[in-house]
Amino acid sequence: MKHFNDLDKLINILKKKKVKVCIAESLTGGKVAYSFIKIKGASEIFDFSIVCYSNNSKSYFFNADKIIKKYGVVSYETAKIMLDKIQNFTISQKRLRLSCTGYASQSLSNQNIDVGTVYIGVGFGTKTKIIKKKFRNNGRVSIINSTINALIYESIQILSR
Repeated sequence: MKHFNDLDKLINILKKKKVKVCIAESLTGGKVAYSFIKIKGASEIFDFSIVCYSNNSKSYFFNADKIIKKYGVVSYETAKIMLDKIQNFTISQKRLRLSCTGYASQSLSNQNIDVGTVYIGVGFGTKTKIIKKKFRNNGRVSIINSTINALIYESIQILSR
């Protein structure tokens, strides 16, 4: 996958379909949002992003504490609750919903999950998709960029159906 090369294609699809983007991003720390808003005319397609990096913020915004306790912060279920609940913060009727949670580096709390394990969520209308990715550990920035590329790619796929 080329680094963000499909972003222009995604933005053109969003503009053509008059779709707004709302994002719940964790490991990317706001970089998904930035990838959109750095483009001139982003206000046509970008609604908002919630950077919920900590477990507390995921619990606060998405009431995810029980999910995190049961399945872990890096899990299908956490990415899904983020994806499902992000729409509660927008009034846009046509919206592309995105979520991501994962590990871009090792810590004491994630010793059982490999660095590079990421769950991404993409939703449009009634269509939703949660995908587990295992990116090569070429460093934090590489994993974050790979996550964004995967979100862009999957967004194009779901909007093109």
